[in-house]
Amino acid sequence: MKSALLAILVSALVFISCDDQVNPKADFEEVYVLSCILRTDTTFQVATISRSYDVEGFDPTSNTVDPFIKGAKIKLFYGDNVIEFRDTAIARPPDARYKNPMNIYYTNNFKSTTIPVNMRIEAKLPNGKILSSSSELISIYSVYINSISVP
Repeated sequence: MKSALLAILVSALVFISCDDQVNPKADFEEVYVLSCILRTDTTFQVATISRSYDVEGFDPTSNTVDPFIKGAKIKLFYGDNVIEFRDTAIARPPDARYKNPMNIYYTNNFKSTTIPVNMRIEAKLPNGKILSSSSELISIYSVYINSISVP
């Protein structure tokens, strides 16, 4: 009796199990990332904006186009101050994945104020999308502000 019940259960599992195909690459969805580390020990600050990318096949390192987004307008709001970032390019190390210069947004105008202070960073992308994030500066140490946008 027990063996018959076991045979029925095993048969049911075999016939009920699904035969769905597994696709490790789902439909591509463009996502944006704004990253900025604010250091209170210097006036020089750096921000980057990048986007997701798709490649042929399954190897993401096969991408040869830097996903950095150029032409964005970045502003940092803290206290009563507004600072605009500028864009520039710097040399990459010789063994870097991408061979063109590394693009960044930067400012030399950041001066930490009294603590605590609310901070907000906002980036308007060339396509009109806006990325933003906020934090509170509560010490004299660095603050990491990161924004991820999913359509």
